[in-house]
Amino acid sequence: AVLESGVADAKLVHLALHASVNTRAPWETQLRLGDGPLALRRVLSLKLGAQLVLLSACQSGVGGDGSGSASLARAFQLAGARRVLSTLWRVSDLATAVVVKRFVRELARGRDPAVALQQTRLALIARWPHPAFWAGLRLHGL
Repeated sequence: AVLESGVADAKLVHLALHASVNTRAPWETQLRLGDGPLALRRVLSLKLGAQLVLLSACQSGVGGDGSGSASLARAFQLAGARRVLSTLWRVSDLATAVVVKRFVRELARGRDPAVALQQTRLALIARWPHPAFWAGLRLHGL
């Protein structure tokens, strides 16, 4: 598939697409790519060197048991990503786009991803105080 061949050497991977979490069979949780689904078990076979993977897909940080232990985010980490920014619930496409755009801008300023996420949240809280707009993303990894 296209994803497997295009991410091996990338330092930053951003996947803005849809996901489906399968609570009965967490290994069947998947991202919906243009050329077909990418199941969690296939993510584990990727060979990544990415410093950061951005998953702008609903519930990408949630596992079948709700803990995140069998989540897409965890699978990307096990495949080699140092850090993964994922979502914790069904997020608004528009709100997530605003958060990710601001987050990437903070990264471009040379900020560490954790600091970039904190600065992004602070800026967005001032404009949209309800957590639904800015709290749906979580950074995994050190």
